[in-house]
Amino acid sequence: MNIEEMKTRKRELGYSYAMISAKSGVPVGTVQKIFGGFTKAPRYETLQAIEKALTSQADGCMTDVSGGSVSEQHEFQVKENVTEYFADNGNYTIEDYERFPEDFRVELIDGFIYDMSGATIIHQLIAGEIYAALRNYIRSRGGKCITGQAAIDFRLSKSDNRTVVQPDVYVICNHSILTRKRAEGAPDLAIEVLSPSTRKKDMTIKLNKYQETGVKEYWLVDYDNERILVYRFEDDEQLLSIFGIRDTVPVGIFDGDLMIDFAEIDDYIKSIDFAD
Repeated sequence: MNIEEMKTRKRELGYSYAMISAKSGVPVGTVQKIFGGFTKAPRYETLQAIEKALTSQADGCMTDVSGGSVSEQHEFQVKENVTEYFADNGNYTIEDYERFPEDFRVELIDGFIYDMSGATIIHQLIAGEIYAALRNYIRSRGGKCITGQAAIDFRLSKSDNRTVVQPDVYVICNHSILTRKRAEGAPDLAIEVLSPSTRKKDMTIKLNKYQETGVKEYWLVDYDNERILVYRFEDDEQLLSIFGIRDTVPVGIFDGDLMIDFAEIDDYIKSIDFAD
């Protein structure tokens, strides 16, 4: 089996690099380099181990890198569709979350898995324009805050092993929460662009979770209903401001010094000639 055949087999099985590493005994970094084409002449023994991991009969139970069976907590099987994982909803941990296939975009909140797939082009364009405005502002002033877009994992609290979220856009001013793997703490600003599949979760579950974990400001961009909901959290209070989709919205964490012009974003979206 050559590298391309291994890649095809990996996709068919829905295996992540971590899963291949666990089954083959090959370090996950080595697996990534081989599949990414960075290792031009991998050792024959290494390729044999990976090939065996991809062709051996699946036993329905993965073994983690430390040698312990995941089934000691509950059986974790590779499945073709993210909805098939919902049977154990409420019992998942961050360790389970990290074993999900890489092409499944999900969030973990209080042990429950939420499907994040299928964002629309408009959703992505709006998030991108907001991100660009934040980035340009921070860079123009030499600020230390950083901003980014999904999909970056936030473990909102180090004491919470059952929650990992991916805000559409975020700002982090406290670099101490940053690791090479994910953010171990809450962002200062979290922004979600609502879609039908995420509306209820974003407006209720994540709203409360963000407030509990120290997010200072939370935006919900409801493009379909032409409004932006801006929550600022002070002590135990939710201070809500509601803006129209063509309003100029101040960014509270920057003391209103940055104003995001949603009319400009709306005009940009409407200028695109989408096919039916």
